Formats: sequence, C-alpha cells, structure tokens
Amino acid sequence: MNRALLLLVLLQPLCCSGFTRFPSNITPMAERALNVSLERVNNQSSGPRLYGVTRGAIKGVTPVGVKTYGLTLNFSIRETVCMKGVAIAPSRCAFRRGFATSQASCSSRVLVSDQLTQIMSLRCSRTDDSSSSSESSSEEMLWRGLLMNR
Repeated sequence: MNRALLLLVLLQPLCCSGFTRFPSNITPMAERALNVSLERVNNQSSGPRLYGVTRGAIKGVTPVGVKTYGLTLNFSIRETVCMKGVAIAPSRCAFRRGFATSQASCSSRVLVSDQLTQIMSLRCSRTDDSSSSSESSSEEMLWRGLLMNR
C-alpha cells in the first residue's frame, strides 16, 4: 500500500504537466530508478542507519532510444530506525523521530530501460535544522559526497 501511494505521488506530475501520453511501462522503471537512487544514498552514507524515501516526483521523462528513457526524479529522504547491514528494505523501516534526525532533499537523473538502470547524477542537500558545530565529520562527508554528480 505504501509503495502504491508513493508511485501515485511519483506519477502525479506527469498527469498535470501537459504530457498527454507517457510509456505504459514507466511506472516500474520509475520505481527501479528511485530504488537505485536510494540504494546509492545508503551505500554512500557513512552513518549507521538506512535512509528511506518520504516523498518523490518524476520531474521529467526524456526518450533517449528505443524503450530507453532519462528520468529526472526529485525525492526527499529521512533517516530510519533500521541499521545498515540488516537485510531489510528501507521502505519497511519506520522513520526516526526527533530533533537530530537527518533528512535531505535529493535529485537524480537516471537512465532506464527494460534491462538497464544507471544513475547519471545524484545530488542531495540537507533540509534539517539539526546541524550544529558538534556535527560529526562523517555526517558532513555523507552530504559532501552526495552533492557531487556521480
């Protein structure tokens, strides 16, 4: 149910953005693109916890070949209660609560087809107010690493 709601939110901009038609197979491609982007965030983060998607939107669909598209995604992430190394999908983890919970706004460009999902760029910017002078350097490295195009 949670995943279906997220997909509805992702596809909402396409319905209202002047696109009269989009590929019927874009929904599973958008889901894969979002999952691969989130996986990259979790792999590059130096913190002990996984991040999960709180909201997302498809901002662009560009045909680049036969059944191959460039998707531009905007999504927000938040730290979950799940630790890295646990074999559980971030979508099944509850979000952490509290002042020191880390969250960010992200944008990714992903090349997708039936067999390919490749991140062209990924950029995240912190959106929380919890940063302070006592912030750890590893947390700063997370956001510096994700600010660079990959």
